[in-house]
Amino acid sequence: MARFVILRHDVSSGLDRTEHGHFDWMFEIGSALRTWATDVVAIDALQTWVDAAALADHRTAYLDFEGEISGDRGRVSRVALGTFELTENSSDRFDANLSWADVGRDAVENPVQRRLLIERLREEPSEGSWRLRLSG
Repeated sequence: MARFVILRHDVSSGLDRTEHGHFDWMFEIGSALRTWATDVVAIDALQTWVDAAALADHRTAYLDFEGEISGDRGRVSRVALGTFELTENSSDRFDANLSWADVGRDAVENPVQRRLLIERLREEPSEGSWRLRLSG
């Protein structure tokens, strides 16, 4: 199975696209990470849609990285790391079943399992307008 990571990105002055901390949702597709950003949210309670922005693909090194990002772009810390089974990966939709270890849980015996759906908002003119929801 492919891997994914959710990173909390605390930004600093070197990042041009935003001044606010956010989550980076990164999914291993081949040799890159398909990536979206959302506001910092309580993942356990993420049953409603949240706004997301599609970002450029990232290097797979971020699957195992935490710390300062070069170029004064801030710092990332891991929120979740796990595997996923892809259902759909198109230009307008990303649908996958996720499995990860939560704090205080055994990853093998008691993994957190959720369905992730990320959809492009067709009515919006912006290329970066998406929405994201976890269910299950």
